[in-house]
This record gives sequence, structure tokens and C-alpha cells, in this order.
Amino acid sequence: MSVTDVERGLIARYAARVLSGTDLPVRAARQIVGWLYERHETMALDIPSEIIDVLSQQYTAGYRYSAFEAAFSRARNELVQGLERAAVESQRPEPLASNVESLVLALDIAHPDTAWKIVGLVACAARYDQVQTFANTVLEVASPIARAIAMLVGEPLRVVEECLTGSGDLMNSGLLQARDGDLIGGYSARYAVPLRIGASLDRTFASFDEMRNEL
Repeated sequence: MSVTDVERGLIARYAARVLSGTDLPVRAARQIVGWLYERHETMALDIPSEIIDVLSQQYTAGYRYSAFEAAFSRARNELVQGLERAAVESQRPEPLASNVESLVLALDIAHPDTAWKIVGLVACAARYDQVQTFANTVLEVASPIARAIAMLVGEPLRVVEECLTGSGDLMNSGLLQARDGDLIGGYSARYAVPLRIGASLDRTFASFDEMRNEL
């Protein structure tokens, strides 16, 4: 598995948001942290040694679910802080991130801070395999899809639901399309960035006018 610095940063940022949520059940945290543990060496993510010690025993006869719960409770803040450092150290997915922000602001989309994060998540899940897998893992333990997206982008559920409505600005503007899928990323994704817009997100433009003319 090859992981780019950009992909590492995205995973770290999304994971930090999800794991810092106070309403995250321990069962969900166990699956999400387990996902990170299985990839922490490849992605160079700092997992507290206390959590690593517990998860390294998960397939042995002596493993106890309560041991993870205790370790996670003690080391949660350390884990989140390590993920936040990895996010800051890594590059943003440019020019995609700046292009998405520019489009959301230019089209006067409601709740712009939330809207551009949603579009960015959908676009990155379509481009990076590990982002797609991680997002779908969060959905598996934190459905429905609006709730999982809210956790990943770190925004209130009510605002995310409003952004994702069929009559909302994101859909009416054409920045996002709703499909028949039931996942966050992959062939069965519920939401997608239209092909013409998606192709332009990866281009560097001298100005917004140039991007607008391209679209």
C-alpha cells in the first residue's frame, strides 16, 4: 500500500475529528482505531503505545474488550493530538482544496464552511483509496450517512443535513449530485462531484475567472 503525504494528512484530519467527538460509542471507536492501527506504520501515524499494546493482542485468547475501552479512555487525547500534528505536518490536497473553496464562495452556497468540507470529502474519497475506505468504515459504525459525514467534516449534523437536501444550494448549484448509492466513497457512493467540475478541481488556475471559463 502506497500512501501519499496528502492522503496521510487527510486521514489524520478526518480521524482526529471523528475520535474527538464526545458522542462516539466505544464500539465505534474500537473499529476506527483498529483501522488506524493496521495502517499506522505505513502512514507514519502516532498511536499511543498503550493502545498499540492492547490491539496487538486482539487475536489472542487473552484479549478483553474492556482492555481497549480502558486504554482508549486514558490515551484518547494523546491519540487525537498526534493525529492533529500529522494533519498539520502534511500538505493539503491542492489545488483541489482551494478550487472547492473558491467555487462554494463564488456560488454563494449556504453554510460555506460546511459546504466546501462536504464537497472536499466527496472529491477526496473519489481520488484516494484510503480516504474512501476510512470514510466508509466510519459510515459502517456511525450511520446514517449524514451523521457519518458530519463526524468526518467536524460540523453540526443539522447543518450537514441541510446542505445535503435535494433542494439545497449544493445540489441546485450542480456542485454535488445525489445518486442511488449508500456509501460515502466508491462505485456505490451516495454523492458525487459532476465529471466536468471534478476534472477542473485538479487544475491550477491563474484566477477564478479562468476556472469559471473552463467550466
